[in-house]
Parts: sequence; structure tokens; C-alpha cells
Amino acid sequence: MLKKWLLISLKIMFSAALIWWAVSGVDPEAAKARILQMAPEMIVPVVLAFVVQFVICTFRWRTVLHTIGAPLAFVPGLRLFYIGSFFNQTLPASVGGDAVRTYLTYRHGISLRGALNGVMLERVATVTGLVLLVAAVLPAF
Repeated sequence: MLKKWLLISLKIMFSAALIWWAVSGVDPEAAKARILQMAPEMIVPVVLAFVVQFVICTFRWRTVLHTIGAPLAFVPGLRLFYIGSFFNQTLPASVGGDAVRTYLTYRHGISLRGALNGVMLERVATVTGLVLLVAAVLPAF
């Protein structure tokens, strides 16, 4: 029981340290001024687009996992994708979130091989899609 509380305490302290690190260099007055400059009618569409993006990415990742024989339910998949994306944004290396997502997928009951292959193949699919999008749009410029 003590070990569980210690682990929870460490997680809370680590999260607090990350949040402090993220906001320590932010000028509150500048942030407030920037927020007040936002068009209120754009907040809902932006948040909606953000959520839809994560839903689509989760479906893509789940499709890859299902194809390689490592099925994952949607809600846990969305949760793990959000967590991985958080670490992609906060860690210095862009693959840190993928490592976290691989580990959490493994802990969720998917084999290590399935978790690793699923995350890697999903990343390849993402990059391939971006390359195709650029190739399709580039002639317009």
C-alpha cells in the first residue's frame, strides 16, 4: 500500500514539475492579452477540429493495430493517443511520445512486438500521408 502511494505521489510531483516548467517562462499579462485578442467565435471550431483530429488519428492507429492482430478498443486507444501526444509535445525528442504510447499499449495488454509495430507503422502511415498531401498540393504553388 505504501509503495502505491509513493508511486502516485511521484507521478503527481512529476506532473506538477512538468506544468511548472511549461508555464514558468510565460508572462501572465502577455498571455492574458493574447487570449483577449482571440475571436470568441473561433474557439469552438478550433477545439472541435483538435478533437476530431485525435479521433481520426486514433481510428488510424487502431486500424493498424487490428491489421497486425493486436486489437485495441477505441476509448483506451484514444486515451493512449492523447497521452502519447502530450509527451510528443513536452519531451525534447518528437519520438518520446511514441515510446510512451508503445509502453502504455504494452501495459494495456498488447504484446510488446504488437505495440511497437503498431506505433511504428502508424507513424509511417502519418508521414506517408503528409508526403502525399505535399506532393498533391505543391504543383499549385
